[in-house]
Amino acid sequence: MYFCFRPRSFRYQEEQREIENWLRLIARAAPLSAELAVEIAECARLIKGYGDTHKRGSDNYRVIVSQVIEPALAGQMPVRQAADAIASARTAALLDPEGEALSKCLDALSAPPAHAIAAE
Repeated sequence: MYFCFRPRSFRYQEEQREIENWLRLIARAAPLSAELAVEIAECARLIKGYGDTHKRGSDNYRVIVSQVIEPALAGQMPVRQAADAIASARTAALLDPEGEALSKCLDALSAPPAHAIAAE
């Protein structure tokens, strides 16, 4: 007789919660823009592997959710800009799992536009 204990492990339960949260983000984005929903869906590519690789990817994903996706869904940026920002942040995180490129990308996203500075 074969028993599967995996569904009872802490990691499995945690991953299921994260998947459900990710699906909720996609569902919230879909009425705003299909492109935005797709960009959020693509963020699942950040989480892979085991150990340090899994931790770094998960950390990068959480940063993107808190600093780009949640503000976008709250209407703090135009939908088209939000989709581009998510794509840029995701690409930066995938190119540099250590997070330096992601930090630079997020800093650039949070900086005021040059024309706003010039107007002051």
